[in-house]
Amino acid sequence: MMGHMAKLGSAVWFVGGALALAAVVWRLRAEDETEGPGGGRPPFVLSVTLAQLERGDLQPRASLTGVVRSNQHARMGFEAPGRIVELAVDEGDEVQEGALLARLDDRDAQAGFARATAQLERAERELEATLAGEREEDKRRLAADVEAREAEAELARRDLERGRGLIADNVISKGEYDTFEMAVAAADARVRSAREALAAAEAGARVEEIAVARAEVELRRSELAVAERDVAKTRLLAPFSGVIVRRSAALGDSVALGQLVLELVDFARREIEIDVPGQVAAKLAEHAEARVTLDERPGAALDLTLHALIPLADDSSRHFRAIARLAPGQDPERHFVPGMFARVELETRKLSDVWTAPSDAVRITPQGPIVVLARPGGAPDMTGAPTFTAELVPVRELATAAGRSALEPLAGAFAAGDQVVVIGVDMAFPGASMASRAPAAPAGATQP
Repeated sequence: MMGHMAKLGSAVWFVGGALALAAVVWRLRAEDETEGPGGGRPPFVLSVTLAQLERGDLQPRASLTGVVRSNQHARMGFEAPGRIVELAVDEGDEVQEGALLARLDDRDAQAGFARATAQLERAERELEATLAGEREEDKRRLAADVEAREAEAELARRDLERGRGLIADNVISKGEYDTFEMAVAAADARVRSAREALAAAEAGARVEEIAVARAEVELRRSELAVAERDVAKTRLLAPFSGVIVRRSAALGDSVALGQLVLELVDFARREIEIDVPGQVAAKLAEHAEARVTLDERPGAALDLTLHALIPLADDSSRHFRAIARLAPGQDPERHFVPGMFARVELETRKLSDVWTAPSDAVRITPQGPIVVLARPGGAPDMTGAPTFTAELVPVRELATAAGRSALEPLAGAFAAGDQVVVIGVDMAFPGASMASRAPAAPAGATQP
């Protein structure tokens, strides 16, 4: 019984709701028949502002980031271990190329240099003597020695002749006679030796002796060069003109080979290293113009030309590096300091003869970007003003610059005189009636 009553109550409520809905519909129809000019209610009209599509060129710019750096930045240390006995600069000092910045204790190196110098001088004197040969007085002495040896040999031969007669008369023995023969042989040998010594003196040094003497000189020269290099290793010289930006050691410190002592930066060789995504790198024009600014120093700006795009992507980010160099004398106030973060507006490849519209006219949908064309020919609104009909056109947004976007229609085609919705584009739907509440914007501008 109770279930039957519940079903009956539900039916009554359903019938009552249906009657109320019918009454509302009747009321709306009655108002449509009585309101508006001519006895009809005007259709809903979307209020919009319009802008004309333009055909022309667009110079896009990519908003990127970079860092200021110097392409001459030296981290300097000594090429030998030792104790610092002179430190001529401090942080912030400007130095010229070749200036002495620091020096180690060089007493051992200087002693080695002096020793090598003396050894080279001795080798050079010996080479000169070898090339000059024997002195004239030595040659005369050798000639006299030859004459003396020849006289001794002649005397020995005469003794031998007398010995032959004595041995024939059995005055001397065979052994005594042999002594005379041996004396002649020895005297002849001394003559030959003296003659060879004289001939060598007159002929001068042999080729081999000269070669050995010259090789000795070259050896000593190389040893002197090593000694000079050892002295140079105790000195730290500025490899280029710049500013000392860091000092990592003090006077009296003992430093190891290659240990960092000073850092030098050349402010005349500054550049901006720009981080460029791959999709932007593909659009960069050669010698593109770049506008560089600093967050830390509002008002500081540089107009630079792209010097190079490094043709190697980072392994992790797949981004490329671009370099824009400051010209000599640019930024004399040194606002742009190596290490600073920079913002870069970089020109990409110029688009020629393309359709452009205000960027606000582009509506992003899940299916992609679209624009809303305002097609004329709609019924007038309640004020009698002409209306337009909305047509949604999918587009490819090629690039943006200065508040305008280069567009390529993906369905149909644009024509001269076409207008797009700027304000109200998010409310438009296909076939919607639209009215421009301000005059159409001139080419290249949006309506207020």
